[in-house]
Amino acid sequence: MLDKLIQVLIDFGKDVLPFYIVEEWSGGLHFRFGHLLKTCTPGFHWKIPFADSVYQTLVITQSLDMNPQSITTSDDKSIVAKGVIRYHVVDVQPYMFRVHPADALVDTAQSIIRHTIETKRWEELKNIGDELKVGIANEVKEWGIVVEQVTLTDLALIKSIRVIQNGTNVQATANQIEF
Repeated sequence: MLDKLIQVLIDFGKDVLPFYIVEEWSGGLHFRFGHLLKTCTPGFHWKIPFADSVYQTLVITQSLDMNPQSITTSDDKSIVAKGVIRYHVVDVQPYMFRVHPADALVDTAQSIIRHTIETKRWEELKNIGDELKVGIANEVKEWGIVVEQVTLTDLALIKSIRVIQNGTNVQATANQIEF
């Protein structure tokens, strides 16, 4: 209860002040009565109390860890692939307006990883990071994002197990893969 009261007082204090500061690692959007006034760069800025609002986001290099996904290669090998994408923001306005950045970036990256791996043979997957980086970068550049690197942290052959459920009977079947 006390922490909520303190947060309300802090937010009120920010609304009353006639200025705001954008930190070096951030970018922001300055709104007046709900309409975009300008894009904010790091530094000191003036505002009209209660009429203006500012929303800030990180623009420095960040990384997102993607969940593992099971994929079948073009030579019918079942694999698991897990990756990390490193990026930074170059244009705050589309980054904050067009999508929910983290979710959209992960979903887009995983889709491109799946599609790329499905068209390759197992032996061709050793140095696929640059190809993935180019594909993902082309998809997300309109969101104000620059992809710095895509790394597959896990890439391994797996045995695929499917569970089939008929009423109350559960059967497990294994796809036999020669490693």
